[in-house]
Amino acid sequence: MPVRSSLLKGDIMQSLFSFVQASPSLKGQTILITGASSGIGEQIAKQVAAKEATVILTGRHYGRLSAVKETCEQASGHKAYMYQLDLADIDQVDEVLSTILDQHQVDVLMNNAGYGITELFVKNNYQDIEKLFQVNVLSLMYVTQRIAIQMLDHGGGHLFHTASMAGKVATPKTAVYSATKAAVIAFSNALRVELAPYNIHVTTINPGPVDTRFFERIGSGQQYLERVERFMLSSEEVASKLVASIGHAKREITVPWSLKLGNALYHVMPSVGDKILQTLFSK
Repeated sequence: MPVRSSLLKGDIMQSLFSFVQASPSLKGQTILITGASSGIGEQIAKQVAAKEATVILTGRHYGRLSAVKETCEQASGHKAYMYQLDLADIDQVDEVLSTILDQHQVDVLMNNAGYGITELFVKNNYQDIEKLFQVNVLSLMYVTQRIAIQMLDHGGGHLFHTASMAGKVATPKTAVYSATKAAVIAFSNALRVELAPYNIHVTTINPGPVDTRFFERIGSGQQYLERVERFMLSSEEVASKLVASIGHAKREITVPWSLKLGNALYHVMPSVGDKILQTLFSK
């Protein structure tokens, strides 16, 4: 009898544990994700689809976007939508957004698309700087504005902006990239206060280096990767932090915790921080 009672208690505890651990459904929610063809955006799409959300995917690479769309449909059990989109082309952004807004009510916007360059600032050419700001900042603002207007009419929503620790602590050879991410953080902070009375949440995530195709595109050398490897996150980890925050008035997410601590120390002792960064990243 005591054994049977113990087993029964074990079954009950396991059931309770499973209930607590069960992922809440996002069924009925429509989530628009930029940069959804790979990396963090792809993982966000897969995770919200597994929670039964309807996903709208945008990205530059048609083939990879199609594969993500198929995976999401299998996970959610219903139709997903995709739109090929290059955020460097503002006319295309306007056209695609108009189509999306005509056909969908967006509940959650995941502004995830972006890229970077690593080079001494004096060697950057103006066209590269302009394009980086167009993709990382100006198009993000335009997409956010269009979606936020719809959310105001609908009575609420949630806006997520993927920034970076680089927007808080800039390292050598990332002057322009860091400036774009600092702009995203400042924009988000102001927008959060503006939209709070209208039941629209604004959450910024500031990840450290993430193991994605990002580093391939920016042309980082092996030495740079070795310096940041200890802080490297998986795209799944970052995506799960974002997805878990949907519907919650969370101001900011900073990962990993070690860089969050480093950021705090940097702002207490900025001169020391500058010397450390120069030693680590200037070579």
